[in-house]
Amino acid sequence: MSAAAQAQQQNRLQRMKIAPHKGYTKIDLFFAAPPDYALSSTRDRVRLVVRETDAPLFRRFRSYSDPRVAGVFTSLRDGGVSVVIPVKGGGAVAQVVGGGDATLLSLVISTNKGGEAVQPDILPGREAILSGAAELVNAVGTSPRAALPFVPTDPKLLKKLLTADEVALFLAGEEMLYVGKGAEAVQVFTQFGQKPQAVRALAGFRLGEAYALQERNREALAAFREGIALAPGHLEQAPEMMQLYAEVLAKTGDQVQGKALLVRLIGEQAGTPYMAPLMNRLAEICERHGDTEQALAMYRTVAQHAEGTEAAGRALMKLADRELFKIQRGRYPLLQQRYQAIYAAPGGQALRDEALFKIALLPALYGPAAEALDSVATYDRRYPRGIFSTIVKKMHQQLLLPVYHELAQAKDDAGLVQLCQDHRDALALCLAERGFIERLSAAFEATGKRAEEIRFFSYLAERSWVGDNGPFLLARMVEDAFALGDVSLAESTARRFLMRFPNEARGYRLREQLAKLSFERGDLDEALSLLGFLKGKKPLPEFAESSYYFGKALAHAGDHKGAEGALGRFIQAAGTSPLLSDAYLAQATEREALKDPRGALAAYQQAEKITDGELNQQCLYKIGELYLQLGMPARAAESWEQAVRQGGSGSWVKLATISLQDLKWRLNLSKELR
Repeated sequence: MSAAAQAQQQNRLQRMKIAPHKGYTKIDLFFAAPPDYALSSTRDRVRLVVRETDAPLFRRFRSYSDPRVAGVFTSLRDGGVSVVIPVKGGGAVAQVVGGGDATLLSLVISTNKGGEAVQPDILPGREAILSGAAELVNAVGTSPRAALPFVPTDPKLLKKLLTADEVALFLAGEEMLYVGKGAEAVQVFTQFGQKPQAVRALAGFRLGEAYALQERNREALAAFREGIALAPGHLEQAPEMMQLYAEVLAKTGDQVQGKALLVRLIGEQAGTPYMAPLMNRLAEICERHGDTEQALAMYRTVAQHAEGTEAAGRALMKLADRELFKIQRGRYPLLQQRYQAIYAAPGGQALRDEALFKIALLPALYGPAAEALDSVATYDRRYPRGIFSTIVKKMHQQLLLPVYHELAQAKDDAGLVQLCQDHRDALALCLAERGFIERLSAAFEATGKRAEEIRFFSYLAERSWVGDNGPFLLARMVEDAFALGDVSLAESTARRFLMRFPNEARGYRLREQLAKLSFERGDLDEALSLLGFLKGKKPLPEFAESSYYFGKALAHAGDHKGAEGALGRFIQAAGTSPLLSDAYLAQATEREALKDPRGALAAYQQAEKITDGELNQQCLYKIGELYLQLGMPARAAESWEQAVRQGGSGSWVKLATISLQDLKWRLNLSKELR
C-alpha cells in the first residue's frame, strides 16, 4: 500500500480534554473512530497505547499539573500513539469509563497507596462484560458447605433428651442441612431454644451450620458461640462443625483464630482425602485477607500433591484466575487451555460449570467478536440456568452488537438476517440501538424473505424486551402481508396494531389501508370511522385514494359539504387514478345537493373529458340538465345532441333524446306564441 493509502487506514486522536475532580482526574480522548487500545499503570505513571492511530503531539498538555497528574506526554511510535501520564504520590490507578460514544475514551486517574493497578488488555467495547464478569468471578468462592462429611446426631442420644415427635423434627432439620436447605433448617432448630441445656447446645451448633450455609456469618458466629458455651467440648468431636466455625471466625474478622483452627484440622486430617480441600479453604482465607503469596503456595501444593482430585482442580482454577484479567490480549488461548484441562479433569458439576464459563469468558473479553459470540451462545444453550446464566445472557446480548456492526458495515444482508434468527432471544441491546430494527428489516427485504420477516417480527413483537420497536414491527408485518397478497393477515395485524398503539403515528397509514378494505366490502360506516382523522387539517392522508373513500363515506352518511370537500382534495392529488372519473361524478352530485348548479356543471364537464361509453353519455345528459336549469337552453340542446349522436340503446341516450325533443317542442311553441 502507498503511504497515502496507509494513512487512510489509520485512526486519529483529534483532541484531548482534561478535567480535575475531587479525588480523581478525568482525561477525555476524542478519536475519529473507536480506538483499539491497551492501558497499563505502575506506581508512578499511566500509559495508554492506541494501535494504528496518529495524533498531534499536544505539547501544551506536557506542563499540565493538578493534585494527581504531572503532565500528559503524547508520542508516535510503532504505528500508534503512546500517551504517558506521570502520577504524583505513587499508587497510580487508571480505568476506562464507558459512555454512549464509542469514539470517546475517558480515562479516570486516581492514586492508591497500596500499589500498582493494571487495566486488562481487553478489546474496545468489552468494558461492560469485564465489569460484570469481574464482579461475579470475585464473588464466587468455595461452597459454604463443609469440606468434611456431614455426620448426623446419634438418634439414641436424641431419644434420651426429646420426645419421639421432637426427635423426628430434629432429624428432619439435619436432613435439610444435608441437602443444603439452610433457611428451612433455621426454622427447625430455632424451635429448640427453650429445651434443656444439652438440646440447646446441639441445636445451637446446627443453627450455626444453617446460618453459615446461607452466608449469614454474624448470626452463625453467635449460634456457634452459644453452643460452645453450653457444650465446650462438642466441637472436638465434630470436625465439620469446627471447620465451619473456623471459616465463620475468619469471615467475621478473627482470621488469626480461624486460620489456627483450620491449620489444626489439616494436621488432624493429614493423609486423608480431606486434607487437600481443607488446604484450599485455608488458602482462600489467606487470599481474602491479603496474604496472596501464602495462598498461591498452598494452591500449588494442592495441585501438585493431590493431582487428579477435585481439590486439585479447584486449586488449579484459583491459580488460573490470577491471570484471568491480567493477560495480554493475544495470549488468552493459552489460559483457555488451562481451563479446558480443569473442565476435562475429575471434579464436581460446580467446578466444571465454572471452568466452562471462563472458557467462554476469555474470548468475550479478548477475542474476535464472532468467535466470542459463538462461545458464549454455546454456553448459554448448554446451561440456560445456573450461577453464571444471568451474566452469560448479558454477555450474549453485548457481543451481538459488535457482530451486528461488522455485518452491517460489510452490507452482508443474508448474514445479518441469519445472525438475528440464530440469536433471537438475545437481541435486547441490539433493539435498543437506534436504526437497528430498520436495518434488519431492510436486510429481510433485500434477501426477499418477507414471509420469514413476518414470522420473526411476530415473535419479537410479543417479547417484553422489545422496547419501543413494537409499532415498527407490527406496521412492517402489515406491509409484508400486503406485498405477499395475504390480505387477511394484513388486516388482522393492522387491527392488532391499532388496539395496542391507538395513538401511534404509524396508525394513520394503517387506518387508511383498513378503510380501503372496508370500502371495498361495502362497509362505508366503518370506512368513515377509520378515516375520521381526515376531518382535521393534519395529518394529510398518505394515500390520495383515502380522501375518495372518505368522501364517498361522508356522502353515504348525508354530510354533503364534507363529502364535497374530501372529493375535491382527492381530485387535486389523484393524478391519473382510475377513481378520478367517479370522483368528479360524486363531487357533482354533492354540489347539486348543496344547491350549487354551476359547481356541479364544472364537475360534470371535467368528468366528460375523461370518460367514454355510458358514463360519458351520463355526463352529457347531466350537463344539459344543468344548462337548462341555468337558463341556457341552446347549450343544453348541444349537450343532449352530442349524447344522441353517440347512438346506442343506453338509458342516458334515451333520456337525452326525450329531453331534446321536449326542449325543441317547447322552443317551437314559444315561437308560435310570439
